[in-house]
Amino acid sequence: MIFTSLQFILFMILVLVLYYTVPGRFQNAFLLVASYVYYMWQMPRYGIVSAVLTLFSYGLAFLISKSTGKKKGWTLAGGIIVLAGILFVCKYLSFTLSVFAEIAGREPPVMKLMMPLGISFYIFQMIGYLIDVFHEKLAPERDIVKYALFVSFFPQILSGPIGRATELLPQHGESRRFEYLNVTEGMRRFLCGAARKIVVADGIGILVDSVYSEPGSVGGLAAVLATLLYSVQLYFDFSGYSEMAIGSAKMLGITLRENFKAPYFAVSMSDFWRRWHISLTSWLEDYIFIPLVWSRWWDKVFFRKTMDERKPSVLINILIIFIISGIWHGAGWNYIIWGSLQGIYRIIEELIQKKHKRKKLKDMNRFEIFAHRAKVFVLWSISLVFFRTATLTDAASIFMSFARGPWSPVQAFRHFVNVSAIGIDGAGISYYLVFWGLLAAVLIVLARLDGRLNASLRGKKAEGVKDTLALMMAKQRWAAYVLFEIAVVIFYIITATASNGTVSFIYFGY
Repeated sequence: MIFTSLQFILFMILVLVLYYTVPGRFQNAFLLVASYVYYMWQMPRYGIVSAVLTLFSYGLAFLISKSTGKKKGWTLAGGIIVLAGILFVCKYLSFTLSVFAEIAGREPPVMKLMMPLGISFYIFQMIGYLIDVFHEKLAPERDIVKYALFVSFFPQILSGPIGRATELLPQHGESRRFEYLNVTEGMRRFLCGAARKIVVADGIGILVDSVYSEPGSVGGLAAVLATLLYSVQLYFDFSGYSEMAIGSAKMLGITLRENFKAPYFAVSMSDFWRRWHISLTSWLEDYIFIPLVWSRWWDKVFFRKTMDERKPSVLINILIIFIISGIWHGAGWNYIIWGSLQGIYRIIEELIQKKHKRKKLKDMNRFEIFAHRAKVFVLWSISLVFFRTATLTDAASIFMSFARGPWSPVQAFRHFVNVSAIGIDGAGISYYLVFWGLLAAVLIVLARLDGRLNASLRGKKAEGVKDTLALMMAKQRWAAYVLFEIAVVIFYIITATASNGTVSFIYFGY
């Protein structure tokens, strides 16, 4: 893996110190060099692939803008096929060949293809850029340094948020001076993200791994709790990275898209997907879902005679989009099933809504809101069994373990207490108090922050969406800072010891 959490923090500090000493006209070049250093730290070949694709999409944008008529469309289609084809070869060819080999009853070929980290993210950015040029939402970028920085900006290249050229390229064209408010806001978000990732996600990850590292070895209540805890781990891991990325960019004077808006406050699956991994969801909606719906391909294929009398088919396209989302996350049947489940959830929801008008949030009582949120969380957690396990066999083992005992809360508690001391011997009761005490304290503070965020989404205080910590009183804010800093250091030591220094961000694998 390229960088651990601590290495990322140290690298960011170094970049920030040097960045504001560089003359404004060289800032983009400095950030580009820093981005490639970050990306190529342990695998220089990754940078070569990124550079070649950057040059390809940079030149193709000019061909698209100069073309007219059908030639313009074919040029765009050719570019998308090339970029998607490279993504397919790097990420999915081995899986596809193994499927065909299994169907034919042969041994799957042994292939060692390079899968550059973050390739799913930056190829989607390139495709979005080409489509925007095609629709003349922006002109092709002439400055190769600005465009290369848009593609490979180090805070977001590995795990997003997926950027839009219409938002980022204009920012890269500005000279950025040191601004106290930008730096302080960025540092708050960075610290909050580090606490989410290193304390909550990695701390809970120790407990989840004790069940999922050997599927079926632990059953009953412990397996159910581990599955629910994985939902919490994944959210705090990915939202933690997004916070760190957004905070890092903010310190550098660049604004990235928000990627999460309190998704576990969602009262429906459609509401959930408006709040979870927003940059990917909106990308799929804008560049694939809407064109699919309005192309009316389903009606043209199956209802040619009555096409003009029918509304565009939405449900089949919902399923397609979520299957694409599953495939985007990884090559394997487990990801396809995970994506299909999300699509089925949404289709069922749409069908129910057609018969029974959905209540608005403001018309629900507290019990109804809680019940809807619990339903969404449980459905999401069930689907994540496929997301977390490596194979369908492992997923089946987890589901079967749900039906096994023991169901004793005391035994489940003892299991998680014991595994929380992994890698640290003889620590005694004081260790458990530190582990669980700090984890609970950070969770309580973060839950309060998410609660304020949810309140701001329902009311008129939109400023709370961007920087919730800033709304707290000074004493509370500084208490949160100190708590986060102490907890981050202690939990980094704990989790690094437990995992032999291999802790990394979950979404680096996508």
